[in-house]
Amino acid sequence: MKRKISSILDEFFTNKVLEETLQRVDQELESPEYHPRFVREGISVAIKKRPPHCHNQFSLLIEYLFDRDVVSAEDIGRGCILYATSLRGLFIGTADIFGEIIGDLLLARVLDLKVFNKIVAKVEDKSYKEAIISAAMKVVKTGDEIEALVEEFRVALSACSSSRSF
Repeated sequence: MKRKISSILDEFFTNKVLEETLQRVDQELESPEYHPRFVREGISVAIKKRPPHCHNQFSLLIEYLFDRDVVSAEDIGRGCILYATSLRGLFIGTADIFGEIIGDLLLARVLDLKVFNKIVAKVEDKSYKEAIISAAMKVVKTGDEIEALVEEFRVALSACSSSRSF
């Protein structure tokens, strides 16, 4: 399954054809149980590729798949949590880009702030947590629904700050 996921993602980041990627995810992953792994691997590939806006392209793909009921909000959240648990000993810029992806997904309303709290709670390193929160907040501040999202974000950050995990 890992090879299929890698093949789908490599083709997407090369061709950037949303509809074709949707068809491949729907047909080749065979079961929704693989969707969180697809999200996790997609985040990883988007961060590794690093050309300008790869993480934005991935966020658009996830939003596209969500809007067409191929992946669920739960799949997206679980995939982000899976990725968050792997953030150990990596370049701090990785956490920044992950935070930007999270911010994009929050703006697209495919990820909610309760899940955001869970993602942050899974990150063990305090500097990574701060980088993720800062980058996500920066992206959220650029959105059209800024005031409502920022207020939701503040509430979520308060919850993160008051929990033992932060």
